[in-house]
Amino acid sequence: MRIILSRKGFDSSAGGCPNPILPDGRLLPLPIPDDESIVKYQDLVFDDLNLGQLVKHLTKDKVKPNQGAHLDPDMFPAMLDRGSEGDSMWQANLGQSASAQGHLQKQGVREGDIFLYFAVFQPVEYVRRRWQFVKGTKPLHMMWGYMQIGEVLKWDAIRENEQHQWLAYHPHWQYQTDALNTLYLSRQDLDLNPFVKVQPSFIPGAGIFTHASPELTLSAGQNLTDWQVPSWMYPFSDDSADSEKVVRPPLSYHTKPWRWHLEGDNCYLKAAARGQEFVLHDAYADNALPWLYKLIQQHAA
Repeated sequence: MRIILSRKGFDSSAGGCPNPILPDGRLLPLPIPDDESIVKYQDLVFDDLNLGQLVKHLTKDKVKPNQGAHLDPDMFPAMLDRGSEGDSMWQANLGQSASAQGHLQKQGVREGDIFLYFAVFQPVEYVRRRWQFVKGTKPLHMMWGYMQIGEVLKWDAIRENEQHQWLAYHPHWQYQTDALNTLYLSRQDLDLNPFVKVQPSFIPGAGIFTHASPELTLSAGQNLTDWQVPSWMYPFSDDSADSEKVVRPPLSYHTKPWRWHLEGDNCYLKAAARGQEFVLHDAYADNALPWLYKLIQQHAA
């Protein structure tokens, strides 16, 4: 069972700014701009907050309310008016294609594996009828949600299946020429057996980490990509980070020894600035899944 650290949300290149940490501490990952999407930012809401107004303010009018929004992953059922049929059929989902999907296939990602979403966040405030980032704060990478894979489907098959017509809003529905175009649907319930043996009777297969917290924060240095991760993620046999002493496959995109540093019980990682999907090999499952389960218990809704 693998964990995929999956970069999803606004950043400096896609959207042009961090995702907001709202004044009450809630995390709001924003779908990136997509001119081909039939869903517009002004169509999306988070409680009583319209995302069209929010992105207009935070991007200083660079992203418009009537601009297309790439609602993917789709993790908030109430964010879009789906109609009664869409509401009843909805499942958390993620579309992937092109080289990113090729990487997931090469890494052997399949049903039962778990996407762990992260993005760059920064506190915001509402001042003089406009949203703005709080001065004196800095952007941080934070984990914001999870999704255990229940089904892996190709979009060409989905379009022909009546039971999946509720997905017609999805941006990957519009892609016509990519043979790698793939949909991941969540499990209804989380299943971490045999790695976590004692679980409540039901935990959703997908969920949101609602509020910013130190336990969800990856950034731990001067730079956004200076991460602190659990020490069990260190892939080498000692603190020399010698490529000849690899004991388990490193996190994908992070195979170079210079990215890793072990200092006592702390593991520091120079995270890749680019790339969407960082796959943690199932050799780490004995440690990784109890760690993830604790995050879900403490922070998910």
